[in-house]
Amino acid sequence: MEELVPLVVHGISWSRRHGHPIVLLRGRGTDAWFAVATDPEMAQAFSTCPCTRDRSLRRLASLVHQLLGAARAVVEAVMLDVDDQGILSAEIVLASPSGAARITAAGLDGLLLATACGIDPVMRRQRLETVT
Repeated sequence: MEELVPLVVHGISWSRRHGHPIVLLRGRGTDAWFAVATDPEMAQAFSTCPCTRDRSLRRLASLVHQLLGAARAVVEAVMLDVDDQGILSAEIVLASPSGAARITAAGLDGLLLATACGIDPVMRRQRLETVT
């Protein structure tokens, strides 16, 4: 069985080289980290400032979380992966009374949903070690 490492948002920064924000992700309990390019609106959604809570994509992620709860569905896991072209993706694992489902989403969308649900996204240790 492959070991899964919980990831945390370490911070938001600006790539001077490319001229856009980046989200810095770190493996909990490891020295492994990597950066994901994003746009200003998504970067703002990961801000810890209370002033952005109701003005960002975080509000939409919270709504999705509430809708899932109303449908008695639960996000059990968000598994992140980086493909060979360096694109972050997320596999969202849902459980409900009618069964389980797996949904593929853009990586930062999955990360934001995990944040709204209060769960740590995870990545396979082997993949985390190759992207850092």
